[in-house]
Formats: sequence, structure tokens, C-alpha cells
Amino acid sequence: MSQNDLLEKLKDIAGESQVRTDEPMSSHTTFRIGGTADYFVMPSSVEELQTIIRLLKKSDINYYVIGNGSNLLVGDKGFRGVIIQLSDAFDEVEYIDDVTVKAMSGMKLSRLGNRLSDKGLAGFEFATGIPGTIGGAVRMNAGAYGGEIKDIIVSAEVLDQNGDIHTLGKDELELGYRTSCIMKYGYIVVSATLKLSKGDTDEIKENIKELSQKRRMKQPLEYPSAGSTFKRQEGVITAKLIDECGLKGFQIGGAKVSEKHAGFIINYNNRKYINKIIIRNTSRHSLCKSTQPIATPHLPYSIQHPAYPPTDAGIFRQPLPIRSFLFQKPLSAPDNPPAVPASSPCPQTPSVPFPDSTHNTRAQRPAPRH
Repeated sequence: MSQNDLLEKLKDIAGESQVRTDEPMSSHTTFRIGGTADYFVMPSSVEELQTIIRLLKKSDINYYVIGNGSNLLVGDKGFRGVIIQLSDAFDEVEYIDDVTVKAMSGMKLSRLGNRLSDKGLAGFEFATGIPGTIGGAVRMNAGAYGGEIKDIIVSAEVLDQNGDIHTLGKDELELGYRTSCIMKYGYIVVSATLKLSKGDTDEIKENIKELSQKRRMKQPLEYPSAGSTFKRQEGVITAKLIDECGLKGFQIGGAKVSEKHAGFIINYNNRKYINKIIIRNTSRHSLCKSTQPIATPHLPYSIQHPAYPPTDAGIFRQPLPIRSFLFQKPLSAPDNPPAVPASSPCPQTPSVPFPDSTHNTRAQRPAPRH
């Protein structure tokens, strides 16, 4: 299929105003970086999404589905294929009964949390400040302040790569710490049904306000980032270890370990090279010799590599299989800055190359139950 044919078909499905070409992905990620996507499509319904997925599969065209663009790195060279964003048209919520709601995958967690608080529904406060969408939150079982999506979810509607919709119950979703079967098999979240509890509206809103204040005090929200960079490890405070290694405030190019919270890597000066530094300058040594922890990032593979499977409607990709996120000798940093500070107790081991973009790591996807 020629580029013009693809463009016309996408416009026929989604409407001319909903299809863009050469769209800068820096406008669609919270890191505020990323090259252009060949095509950027915003379907207005589940039916349009299904039709687009089937067209792209039949034509063997690379695609990637996003929501809020949180916890997502886009390469400087952009994406050769179609980016599908589920946002404005996928932000509806249905109140099934007094405590049960069904939210579309593109709804932002903050928006949903505020609407639930207005209804006096408690149990979602932990997620209200997470900068993502329902789709991504379900995909990776998002959580904060002692709560997780698995605590409140009943079921989720997902789209497989044939464009067929299935409903997965809580157990079928295989929700674990920052993981699910959706992440494993590359399904697309369409909606999620949540069961909450009745509460006092004022108390719920006060709880949300307190959690928001905690975030502002402890997290570098004034800079573009993908949120907390590392997964939590039992008995290990990753930010503390990074600080002890002398890396708090350490910077290469636009990538900087936050001085406010060492568990965050921020885009300090909006330089495009940040994605190369973050993705490629990783190594398989532990943060400190004395503790040998495993600090695994939440962050995704760069979507400039089309061999990797598409994500869901939300924010998170599969964590990188590495043991740390230290800035060792850069493979392609613009200014060839020094590696880890000399005072750091971290061992100087070789960097691990970025996975070969020609290798498809996609798992075999079993057909979900209807």
C-alpha cells in the first residue's frame, strides 16, 4: 500500500481532521521529547479503532497505541508507521450501580478521580495524581500510596491484534506488581470496570488534596519526566542507593537525575538527546557493590524500534531487562561527557547494547476468553 493510499484510507475511517502526518511526538509525551510519527490517528469510537487495527494488520504496517504519553520514550528519529492515540473520544464513564463504574481507556486518572469524588465514591484516591490514563493504569497495574488498580478492578475490555473485543475478569488479567497479561500479550485496553465504596465527598477530596501536596513536595513535577523511574524492590530504597552512589544531580545532555528525588530522571533542558542517553546508557551492574540490588526501570523501549509489539491505550510499556539505570560511558551522547563520578562506589562494568531492533520479542498470544 502506498503512503497516499494509506493516508486516504485512514481519513476515510477516522475523518480528515483526526489524521495527521509528520506529527512531532514531543507534543504527546510527558518527557517532551521524540521525533515525528509518519501518521498520527485519533479514532472517535471503538468501531473506528477496530477498523484501523484490522487495516494495519492486513497491510503489515507498524503501529503503536498511546494514551497520555506518560512513561514513554520516543526516539529522536520518530516512528515509521502509525501512532494511534486514544484520548478525548475515549474518556467517558458509566455509572453501573451505586459503587460500580465503567471507564473508557483514554480517560485520565486525574479526571476520573475528581468525578468519582464528586459522586462520593472512595477507593480511587491513590490513582488520582498518577499522570496517566485508565488504559495504561490497567495494563501495568498502576499504584501509589498503598493502592493498586487490582484492588478495585472487576474486569477489562480488551482488543486483540485481530481487532476483536474480549472481556477479561480480574483473575484473567493476571495483575501483579506493575504487570498484567495485557502487557504480556500486547492487548489494547478499551475500558475497565471498577468497584469502589461509598464515602464522604469532603473526606475523599481532602485525601486527594493531601496526596497531591505530598507529590508536589517530594517529586520534581516542575520538569518533564516519565514519573518515578524505577520499580520498587523489596527491602531496597532505590532513590537512596542512587544518592549514595553520588548520582543525585548527575547529568548527561538533557537527562538528569533529579536533585529533589533521585528516583526520577528528568528532561532538564529539553534536549532531544535525552532518549539516547536514557535508553542506551544502561549497564548490568548493581547500583552499589555492598547491596547488589536490582533496580528495574518502569520506562519503555523506544518506539522508534517497530519490531516491538504495540502497547495498550495508556501509559506504560514493559520494563527494561536491566539491573540499573546509571549513566555510564555514553554510546551516543553529543558532548561525550564523563561517565559515573569518580567518587561513586559503583563498579565500572561494560554497557549492555540496546536490543537489536530487528529482533521481534513479541510473546505468543493465546486467544483470550470471551
